[in-house]
Amino acid sequence: MKAASNSEFLARRFFADGRGFANVETGGCALSRGCEGGRVDVSVGYRQSESWLAMGQVSWIRRWRATIC
Repeated sequence: MKAASNSEFLARRFFADGRGFANVETGGCALSRGCEGGRVDVSVGYRQSESWLAMGQVSWIRRWRATIC
């Protein structure tokens, strides 16, 4: 059985009187056999009016293998 360790972090910030937002989310994991991984997600959005939302997101995911997992 593989033991795992996971961690996550989320930061959120609002701007422009609450019509805009920015999120940064990170996560990571490690398995007992040497596999490790991490990710970062960045999202930014702005609501110009009730029916319009502009949003962008960038994700970075990385896996490392020290041995066969």
